[in-house]
Amino acid sequence: MPVQQPMVDTGAKMKALYIYSFAKNYFDWPTDYKSGNFIIAFAGEPTAAFKEQFTNITSNKSIGSQKIEIKYLKSIEEVEKYHVLFVPRESQFSVQKLISKCKSQSTLLITEKEGYAQQGASISLTYRESKLKYEFNKAVVSKQRITVSSEFEKNMNCMLVN
Repeated sequence: MPVQQPMVDTGAKMKALYIYSFAKNYFDWPTDYKSGNFIIAFAGEPTAAFKEQFTNITSNKSIGSQKIEIKYLKSIEEVEKYHVLFVPRESQFSVQKLISKCKSQSTLLITEKEGYAQQGASISLTYRESKLKYEFNKAVVSKQRITVSSEFEKNMNCMLVN
């Protein structure tokens, strides 16, 4: 009898791969963000499927010479200097307050709520025609001193919002 493979939430896996790929391949943080661990924080608790996929993808990995460290925030007061802050769809955090807190930092703020890139988030993951795409606010990222690869904008899944 064949061994049954566990079910994989492909949506969770795709989102996890996008976030990891964004950080690893397309963005470069300023010098003051290049020491210590590379911190990816979550505003609230993502789904178990996403958390599992993200942990599997990032386990024992680095961005440049920085080891990836994952943090799960319980309140907006915990927001500090992170490389990436992801706001899952299930989050009860106010995206507007997170945008305000991240404005003066070099934090790539990624939401899972359509339209927030237009309101000041760096990236909003969204589904269009059953495909995972992303809205990108280049002006916000530039103000935060994060350098973006020209390849990022050329990706067919990227929708510029500014």
